Amino acid sequence: MPGRLTLTQVAFDECDNHLRDSNAAGSPVESYLTEHILVLLCADMQQALYRIADQRAQQVSDLALQAFVSGASTRILRSVQKGEISTFIGLFGPAYKEKFNDSLDEREVTIYNNAVSQRHKVAHQGGGTMTFKELPDVITVANKILDSAEKVLTT
Repeated sequence: MPGRLTLTQVAFDECDNHLRDSNAAGSPVESYLTEHILVLLCADMQQALYRIADQRAQQVSDLALQAFVSGASTRILRSVQKGEISTFIGLFGPAYKEKFNDSLDEREVTIYNNAVSQRHKVAHQGGGTMTFKELPDVITVANKILDSAEKVLTT
C-alpha cells in the first residue's frame, strides 16, 4: 500500500535532519520530537487500518455494506495496540484474526506495542521514555503490521 505512514516518515526524516544539523541529539527537543512522532504514528496507523477495512468492503458491490464497514470501522477501532488491531480484524471472522496473529513476530510486536504505550503516556500522563533512535525500528514494525493486516483482509 503506497503512501502508508507518510506523515510519520516525513516527520521522522525532517526531525532527524534537524537534530543532526543543530547538534540537538540528546536534548529535550529530541524528546519532544520523539513524542510528536509517536502521536503521528498512531494516527497514521489508525487511518491506514480504516483504509484496509474499506478495501475489504469494496470487494463486494453492495454500497450500503461498504458504507457500513467504513462507518463502523471508525467507531470500533479506537486504539492501535496490536491486540486491538487483532480484535478488529477478528470481527471479519476468527480465521482472519488467527492468520494475522500467526503472521507477526512477537519480538517485533513488543517493539510496536511499547511505542503505542509510550504514545498513550505522552497523551495522558505528560511524557514518555522512548528515544528518537528507537523510532526507525518502530516504523518498520508498524509497516509490517499493516502489511499483514492488508494481506489477511484483502487477498
